Amino acid sequence: MSTPSSLDSSFIIVDDDRPLQVPAPAPSPLSQVESSRVESTSTTTTTTAVEKEQKPEPPATHPSLDTPNYTPGSSPSYAHDWSRTATGGGIFMDGRHFVDAYGRVCNLRGVNLSGSSKTPTDHDHENFPGDHLIVTFVGRPFPLEEAPEHFARLRRWGLTFIRFLVTWEAVEHAGPGIYDTAYLSYIRSLLSLLPAYGLSAFISMHQDVWSRYSGGSGAPAWTLELVGFDLHAIEESGGAWLHGQRGGGHVEAERGLWPCGYHKLVASTMSTCFWAGDVYTPKLRVKNKHDQEVSIQQFLQNCFLDMWDMVARAVGDLEGVVGFQMINEPHPGYVNASMHGFNYNTDLHLSHIRE
Repeated sequence: MSTPSSLDSSFIIVDDDRPLQVPAPAPSPLSQVESSRVESTSTTTTTTAVEKEQKPEPPATHPSLDTPNYTPGSSPSYAHDWSRTATGGGIFMDGRHFVDAYGRVCNLRGVNLSGSSKTPTDHDHENFPGDHLIVTFVGRPFPLEEAPEHFARLRRWGLTFIRFLVTWEAVEHAGPGIYDTAYLSYIRSLLSLLPAYGLSAFISMHQDVWSRYSGGSGAPAWTLELVGFDLHAIEESGGAWLHGQRGGGHVEAERGLWPCGYHKLVASTMSTCFWAGDVYTPKLRVKNKHDQEVSIQQFLQNCFLDMWDMVARAVGDLEGVVGFQMINEPHPGYVNASMHGFNYNTDLHLSHIRE
């Protein structure tokens, strides 16, 4: 990792007027040869610079190819190390910048990890929607035993910052207030490995089109049932486009059409109930965990926040976790819908699709 005075282009000093300590440039090999020619007076033959040059060394072999019992990630890397040891204590916010403990702006480069986290490890295309109470996301994005290989590869590629995808369904699929502790333990074990590879991550609570059961990913199935939807009648009624969840059978022209589901009945209704149920569905009320009758908006939002509390408790203290994204790409549903303004992809371009 660079020192505080490093000239590494990935870092600059914030609010620091100290002059940069520029190291003296290394002497050119050609200059050294020319100097030796001037200083040498005991020879009558001048040796040219080309003759003085040594033969180039053969390319280095990566340790993983010739080292017995090589451990992935154990060899040096040019990727930035975002562990607390290297950053002087962590990564922080300073205005619009991420900075380390030395005040250097950190340009975080990385990847999503990963799209596979949107579906459970036991997702069954043929029997979808199946029994949503017993699904599991343990092993998403990959089995724990494979993590060293993947993390070492990301570091070698210089992709040392991770947007780690989690879904509401993964944490609370079995019902309101019933949390998958095995999954929470799994992601804690996985994210605990990050500092050893110089990696860091933020947790993204991912959703598309509200839920897997309305053509995307995110919320658990019981949220739809709570509002009154029959999971086994959604597709036939045209309430959602579920070809992707069922797998196969759709033509190439249908690839990438999932955003059209945002303005189908199920996803739009669910987003409306979540964000503005008190206004749009004031008579839809359910009993909460205290046996009190509350609006569907209050119930869904409280469940969502309680689920987030579980996630934060599970991984919030880990060195490799630097922050959280509360929800990915929230959609307003029917709130403030207008004929005079639209999203090209979700409202117009793709919404011609019919079942």
